[in-house]
Amino acid sequence: MRLVSEFQVVGALLRLLKLCHLVVTHIFIDMISIGRALGLTLRISPVLPTSSHTVSKRWMSALARRKFYKSVSIAGSDGKWEVNLDHRKLKTPGGRLLQVPNKELALGVAFEWDSVTEHIQTSQMHLTGLCFTVLDNPHKRTDKDLAEKITGYLDTDTVLFPVEHPTELAEAQRREWGAVLEWVRHRFGVDLQPAESGSLVCSVPQQTLDVLQEYLLTHNTWTLTGLLFAVESVRSTVLPLAALERKLVPREVARLSRLEAEYQADVWGRVEWAHDVDSLDTEARVAAGMLVAHLCSSATAHNVKHKHAG
Repeated sequence: MRLVSEFQVVGALLRLLKLCHLVVTHIFIDMISIGRALGLTLRISPVLPTSSHTVSKRWMSALARRKFYKSVSIAGSDGKWEVNLDHRKLKTPGGRLLQVPNKELALGVAFEWDSVTEHIQTSQMHLTGLCFTVLDNPHKRTDKDLAEKITGYLDTDTVLFPVEHPTELAEAQRREWGAVLEWVRHRFGVDLQPAESGSLVCSVPQQTLDVLQEYLLTHNTWTLTGLLFAVESVRSTVLPLAALERKLVPREVARLSRLEAEYQADVWGRVEWAHDVDSLDTEARVAAGMLVAHLCSSATAHNVKHKHAG
């Protein structure tokens, strides 16, 4: 089954995720080669499914394990879509059947598994991980908890702490971040100002937090989980919030969150692969989070029984 030809709507974002997957895979293989050259042994136990009912148990028990399946497919209807590896249904680490709300997200998860060539790098399969998080809810979070977690990043939000020097960087941050902040203030009617010089924490008015949390609670668990993943990736509530409202695209979110890092790299030089891997990893994480958020923004989280848990 060739999933790429079917996946035109979100193909570009998923190709980015695949690129990061390949980069990290090569780095990991290089680490193994270096270790062997130094006489070191890295033990990796392949985890193969022990029955037709379980695919993903202990999915994170090894840094990399060999691919154990030949084909990937999806099946479903009416807001319940599943992913199959050969004839096995993909399950979460908690043993739940992986069911997602729409075909597009199922194709995205399937694309990640179909992209595996030799070693499975589950830490780089962000769509899969986000689906597992929603369905297993390992931290037992309600939608209110998620909303509070998202707005909790505001007092240390990246875009609320522009530097004063060097002048070139300070001007770039105030110009580009300032435009996004002005949009947020206008869109939500809130007071949100940059932190005072020298402050380690920004004082965000409680009314601003209340307004934003009320807005966030109009979205479902899938969207909030994807948004939180993007927020944690860039340490900013403001930038992913703008992406949720389609003011920014994931690439812009990642770039704006890294203005200082890119400035320093331009001034002092780049480590040939390190800067690029870090940049691509940030962009891939934001893209995955926002993809889940947008694809599920109008979906009913019918299969998330913990949604209103206390």
